[in-house]
Amino acid sequence: FQRAAERAIRNVEREQERERRAKEAEEEEIRQQAEAEFRGQFPVKKGICDMGESLGLTEEEMAKYDGLEDIPEPINVVCSGRIGVLQTMARPRCERIHDVESNTIMGPGEFERLAGCGSAKKWKSSVRMLQSDGKPGVSMGTYLIECGDEKGDSVVGRRVAIWWPTEELFFFGRIEGYNVGNGEHQVRYDDAQKEECMLFMQRVKWLDDDVPPLGNDSASTAPVLKFVRPPGVAGAKDATFRVNLGAFDVYARAKPSGTMMKNSERRKCYEILNTVRGVKDDDRMLCEPFEKLPSRQALPEYYETIKCPVDCASIERMLRKSSGGYPSVWYFLVAMELMFTNCKRFNDPEALLYKDSDVLRNVYIKAVAEKFPGQIVPPQITVYDSVDEPAWDKPADDGVLEDEADPFPVLYSPPKEKPKVTDPSRRAKPRAREDDSDSDSDRAYRPKKTLRRAPRDRRFPNDPIQATKHVLARVKGNALPPQEILDILTSKGVKDFENARRPLAAFSALLRQHPLDFIEARGGAVWELAEKEEVETESDEDDFLDHYRNASAPKPPPPLQMSKADTDLCKGVMRAIRACKTKTGRS
Repeated sequence: FQRAAERAIRNVEREQERERRAKEAEEEEIRQQAEAEFRGQFPVKKGICDMGESLGLTEEEMAKYDGLEDIPEPINVVCSGRIGVLQTMARPRCERIHDVESNTIMGPGEFERLAGCGSAKKWKSSVRMLQSDGKPGVSMGTYLIECGDEKGDSVVGRRVAIWWPTEELFFFGRIEGYNVGNGEHQVRYDDAQKEECMLFMQRVKWLDDDVPPLGNDSASTAPVLKFVRPPGVAGAKDATFRVNLGAFDVYARAKPSGTMMKNSERRKCYEILNTVRGVKDDDRMLCEPFEKLPSRQALPEYYETIKCPVDCASIERMLRKSSGGYPSVWYFLVAMELMFTNCKRFNDPEALLYKDSDVLRNVYIKAVAEKFPGQIVPPQITVYDSVDEPAWDKPADDGVLEDEADPFPVLYSPPKEKPKVTDPSRRAKPRAREDDSDSDSDRAYRPKKTLRRAPRDRRFPNDPIQATKHVLARVKGNALPPQEILDILTSKGVKDFENARRPLAAFSALLRQHPLDFIEARGGAVWELAEKEEVETESDEDDFLDHYRNASAPKPPPPLQMSKADTDLCKGVMRAIRACKTKTGRS
């Protein structure tokens, strides 16, 4: 036990030394950068590009170029019950979150601190994606990697134009690589600057490979990585027109018949998708495995076999796009057919998923015949051989310009700053008190009520690790028995151990997984913090423990007291018992 304790102390000291060195390196980098700016040199920042002198195009000028444009939507997030909206189109390491409660835009670290998880300092782990049903989903780190995997390395070599909101310009570049570890793509701009960014969170316009750089001065002498058609993608071998279907591209011999579906067509396609989603067999949702594909890390062999991965969630995202979605109904049907074909290609014919795909496809074909009479459906299995859109007789009213409203209205709009009042006459006047209405003083007013929040250390975190740190940091010696810590956490609403068969064992096992934060002392009888924190006064410690111990202790039942009539009745019963005698006269 002594050797284990010494080893844990050495690990903590090594971690502290690493943090100290990293802090010194960061300070040295800031110093060098400040010195370079003072001398008028170009500021070198790691992972950040300076586009102040680069050539770009405005939105009007960019409209002349052909190509699809991806405009990302904000992402709803939650952290310990605090709801926010992650803003898109921000530069790497400059993310911003709109805090709904305070209606302000702030950095992820500040949002994490307001939610009570500021000590974690890893917002991608503590902040989670907010699902449509209002429940927290996966962490933002996992969600960002999954979204980056949708395009993955299939877009490496593509020519793109990325929108910079700070400059209000599009800058040309080429995608040079993809990092599977964090989901970021590496973009090399025409002025030779490199940037690693979450591509799905940027406003991107996909250009043809032959689009030249802007100006001769911005041309780079570095070798250009040409885009090559990935092997195994859907489309004929001699097809040259690339059609984007979200996370992948297909190739056709001719351009699509349109650039964007009408709102009525998007609505009907969404109804077809929901019809497929609602198929049941003995209370079993057949479409559940088709809703979300596993990630590349969880099932890498699937992505080695299937080159056009698609699921119901990605199809819905494409339908919700007001621009940059499916160019026509035909390519929506191609995406549906690819989803069923992928299942049959990867699974055995005797597998349950293989049979379920046949049932879902039959339902899908009937729904298409109902929503789009006469519409040709892509062939099964052979959809990988050709995705060319056939000519067919569309309904007579298909060319009407008027259409219904957008079936997917925008649910979020960023907060607007309140305009400052410059005219003194428009400023709000102080409100007079009712009891001072008859007073001759001109300064009589009724002050507004202030909304004061509790100090940060009084808001109890929901995460069990952060909550345990919160408790141990406020007791003398930073140590408590595990059962007492668990009782405090349970009384404050931490529900992670409610359903455990042995809550104390589960809680102790969780603490053993964090040796840099907690130390098991006295043979497991006490848990203490690895990094000691001083308590201000002994009275503060006593007040803290008394507060939580009293809150966790059950309240005593109210004292019971008999009424006078009940007391007299009981006394009469006792007298009758005492007066009882046997036949012989014995009491």
